[in-house]
Amino acid sequence: MWQVEVPDHRIAIPAPASCPGCAAPLVEVPVTVVRRRQVFDLPEPAPIEVTEYAAEVKPCPGCGIKAAGVFPAGVKSPAQYGPEVTAKVADAVLGHHIPVHRATLLVMELRAVYLSAGFAASLRGRAARLLEEAFLPAVRALLVTAPVVHADETFTRTAGATRYLHVAATEHLSLRHTGDCSAAVIDAGQVLPYLSGVLVRDGYAGYTHLDNVLHAWCGAHLLRDLRGIHEADPEGQLWARAMADTLLGAHRLAATARQRAVTR
Repeated sequence: MWQVEVPDHRIAIPAPASCPGCAAPLVEVPVTVVRRRQVFDLPEPAPIEVTEYAAEVKPCPGCGIKAAGVFPAGVKSPAQYGPEVTAKVADAVLGHHIPVHRATLLVMELRAVYLSAGFAASLRGRAARLLEEAFLPAVRALLVTAPVVHADETFTRTAGATRYLHVAATEHLSLRHTGDCSAAVIDAGQVLPYLSGVLVRDGYAGYTHLDNVLHAWCGAHLLRDLRGIHEADPEGQLWARAMADTLLGAHRLAATARQRAVTR
């Protein structure tokens, strides 16, 4: 932590009126040095702001229909939390994976806003719907154009049952969906059937129907297979150990070259 040049508050501490050693008067002595110490702290939370939208209603003198002002988008209830409160709670529950009740207590302590656990719990479904409408289509579009995509599958618990979790990912993007282990469910992620580059995967047979990509074996699985071959017959399968060492060495050289921005 570093001191700032312009603090929000400055409290002057005058030098003593007399010398603590010999009691000589110091009132007329000029100041030669000012020692500065700064304390960084949070201000007291501001009271929550309440904005009321008052929509006028007028009856039509001709047909009797009541014409009302239109509330802004998102203003749907007689009393509700606004977007900033919603964002803070969503960040605690979904971004930091804090249990619902503890998330409401945390926001209440930090922002002085009382929240119900039901509201915090409802944000999971709301966030999921927003992701499905806008975010996931954008991620799919980016993954489809990526030159190299990694695919994997594993078990997970969903809605009280054991399902497969299917993943399509790059270094910066990750798309997941659940289902069984069939090729149709793999395709349901709407990414792998539309690739035109390289698909890095394990040996799962569910990917073999994808003839639109160049299949590449996952390095971790390849090393695992080579280790199994070598351990089964250490003397007779020395080539497997040599191949693993070669791959690891090539990986280290490539990583070093990337760090040094070597292009050739």
